[in-house]
Amino acid sequence: MKRLLPLFLVSLCILCIGLELNAQSPFLPIPKNTWKGMETLDTAFLKVGYEMTFRSAPLYYKSNPEAVADEMFTEDKMVKDYRIVEIGESVRKDYSSVLEELENNNRKEVESGRYPKSLRTPVYPFEIFMSADGYRINRRTLVTGPILQYSGESVQMDWTLESDKETIGEFVCQKAVTTYGGRKWTAWFCREIPVSAGPYKFCGLPGLILKVEDSEAHFSWVFTGIEKGSWPIYEKEYDYMECSEKGAMKYLSNMYSRPFMFLKYMNINVLIPDGKGSAKSPGSEEEQLSLYYDPIELE
Repeated sequence: MKRLLPLFLVSLCILCIGLELNAQSPFLPIPKNTWKGMETLDTAFLKVGYEMTFRSAPLYYKSNPEAVADEMFTEDKMVKDYRIVEIGESVRKDYSSVLEELENNNRKEVESGRYPKSLRTPVYPFEIFMSADGYRINRRTLVTGPILQYSGESVQMDWTLESDKETIGEFVCQKAVTTYGGRKWTAWFCREIPVSAGPYKFCGLPGLILKVEDSEAHFSWVFTGIEKGSWPIYEKEYDYMECSEKGAMKYLSNMYSRPFMFLKYMNINVLIPDGKGSAKSPGSEEEQLSLYYDPIELE
């Protein structure tokens, strides 16, 4: 069951000890194990795997924006998530296989009286449901913050097809380019798989998209495998924080802008190492820190 809550009015009070890494990374949310059930939305006939690569989120002082502007995002500062796209007749779902597996296993641990586990590898913390009517996104926030849920209208992408070819896995793909969300994108699609779909919101080509990346190499999705069959496409029933897409973007921007103040405002108490073998609460220095914010869509 969903609950409509105004932004910034969730009151949580927990003690997170030794979660410095989580507090500094929006890509390591604490898995939620408290969903009430699952709603089946459609039946998938294809499962497609992708390796999603994106920039990490280093901390910097808001007063020194040059520090992050000059950041060199070398390979060791790029992050990978492993995504699954389930494709049905009317619904397409894109989610992190890493987070999904851990969350399902954690629920079993909790039901057996054992402690759940935390993420050890980063993920891009959202799932998206696409249909002809539009899309719905469930987006996680820092540590145990709320899961935002917001929706948008159906996606229309104006692609330009080019003659270039590239082989991805065993499939010969054709090149297409578009501009969407303030970025220029290049996609490689396979006519041999006549499904107008791909990862994230990408769609509208005469074949399955097996690779897509932006022109500045901030984001990429690369095909890792495909499976035919029949599976339910389900959505877990959480207590979401429902909001508009504009409200969600503002919420996330504020979260990245002052992550420790965000946690404090949400009544999430975090203890971080003090450098002396003990722990402390974030002080005024930590509250001035910001996280590098690099959304998939800039506009």
